[in-house]
Amino acid sequence: MAQILVTIDTEVGELGKDAPDAFEVFIEGKVHNREVGYGFIMDVLDEYGAKGEFFIDIYPYREIGENNFASLCENIVKRGHCVQLHTHPSTLFDKERIFLHQYSLEEQREILLFGKEKLREWIGTYPLAHRAGGYGINEYTFKALEEAGVGYDSSYFYGNKNCKFHSNIKNKPFRIKSVTEIPITVFKRVLRDKLFLINICRREQFNKLDMRYGVTIEEIKEVINKTPGDDIIVLFLHSFNFLDLLYDFRGRKLRRIGIDEEGIKGFENLIIWISSQENCSFITMDRLKVDFSGNDTCVEIVGKGSVVKRICDNFRNKVFRVEKI
Repeated sequence: MAQILVTIDTEVGELGKDAPDAFEVFIEGKVHNREVGYGFIMDVLDEYGAKGEFFIDIYPYREIGENNFASLCENIVKRGHCVQLHTHPSTLFDKERIFLHQYSLEEQREILLFGKEKLREWIGTYPLAHRAGGYGINEYTFKALEEAGVGYDSSYFYGNKNCKFHSNIKNKPFRIKSVTEIPITVFKRVLRDKLFLINICRREQFNKLDMRYGVTIEEIKEVINKTPGDDIIVLFLHSFNFLDLLYDFRGRKLRRIGIDEEGIKGFENLIIWISSQENCSFITMDRLKVDFSGNDTCVEIVGKGSVVKRICDNFRNKVFRVEKI
C-alpha cells in the first residue's frame, strides 16, 4: 500500500519577504476576507483523516515577529499535524546566499542548529525532518544534518538545477551517514510533437507532484495508481498554494494577489480521491515504513499536449504562479 506523505513548505518566500503583510498573506492566506493558507490546508486534511508535514521557514522571524511564528507552530501541533524545519537562510544569515549549498559545512550546521532550537523554544520538541529551500542541498548538508541531530531530510529533487547533491536515484529512500533521505517524488513526463504522424520533437522532464506548477490532478492520480507496494509518495504544497499571483519582474513586485479557486477545487478533489483508494493511505514522517532495498520506481507519463503547448503553459505558470525558492 503506497504511503502518501503530504508536505507543505510554510514560508513567506523570496518574492514576498519584503511585503509588509507577508505573514498574513503568504502563510495565513488572508485575501478578500478569506483564509486559504496553512489553516485551510489543515481543514481539508482533517476532514479526510490526513495529517500534514509543515516545513516551517523560521528565519524571517525577527522582521515578521516571533509571536507570529510561535503561534503558527503551536496551532499546527495542537491540531495534530507535524512541524518540521525548512531552511531559507538568506533572511537571517546572508541575503546574497539564498541556497543552503552556498554555505560551508560549519555554516550549514549553525543554520540547522539555530532553526532546530527555535522550533524547540516554540513547541517544546525538536523537528524530526528538514527540507532545504529551493532543494538547495549538497554533500555537506548530510554531515551538517548528522551533527545537528536531524535524522530525516526531504530536499533531494532529482534533475533540479538547484539541488547540488547528485545521484542516479530518483525516488527510492536512501541513507547517508545517520540521515535518511526521503526524495521529493518525481515522475517522468514524455512529450511529443508530431507533423503528419511523424515525431518531430521528443522532450522529457522530471516533475514533482505539485499541482501549482504545471502538474495536473490526473497526472498525480496516475502516479499514485502506478506506484507499487509500500513506496513513499511525497505530495508537495506551499502555504501560499491557493493564491493567484501576478508578479511584475521588471518592477520586482507583486501586482495582484487573488485566490485560485480552481486550485482549491483540485486539491480537495485529490484528497477526497486518495482517501477513497484501497491501494494507498496517508502517513506521517514518524510512521513511515522505509525500505532501502526496494526498486527505484519512477512512473512515466506520456503527455497529451504538445511540447510547444507545454512550453507555453510552463511560461505562463512562471509568470502568474512564480515559485518562491
